Amino acid sequence: MSGSRRSRILGVCCATCAVGAVGIALAVSAPPSGHYVGVTSEHGAVSLSVSANHKLVTGFVTRIGYNGRCGQGGGPIYRISVARMAIGKGESFSAHTTARVFTLTAKAVVTGRFVGTRARGSVSIPGFVCPAPHKGVKNYYETFSASHK
Repeated sequence: MSGSRRSRILGVCCATCAVGAVGIALAVSAPPSGHYVGVTSEHGAVSLSVSANHKLVTGFVTRIGYNGRCGQGGGPIYRISVARMAIGKGESFSAHTTARVFTLTAKAVVTGRFVGTRARGSVSIPGFVCPAPHKGVKNYYETFSASHK
């Protein structure tokens, strides 16, 4: 076999392997569809689902309460619910939503990312911050972790 023919065959093999590796990487990076359950940093339950096409987070539900970062005291526990969030680059998702407790409402933010079969992220009510001496600290901020079931 001539050197140029060997080079062409080697080039085709390398290109085929590269395309296959990209396909495997894309297949592995999409979060598995189905239900995920877990907990927040304040021991609250969190649940969500990933659509069959791996492009949406659906039915995200958790609760967020005062995290104690301002000192002693407390506050109401708000329910966070997001019907749909698109899964974007890096398997990330986010939404601005309304937190509710009885007739009280507050603007909340949910952010997260999938890594393998786990979802990790945070939930916060950015408008709620501590007064002095902890001025500016978010007192309604929790992280979460959920696993595919």
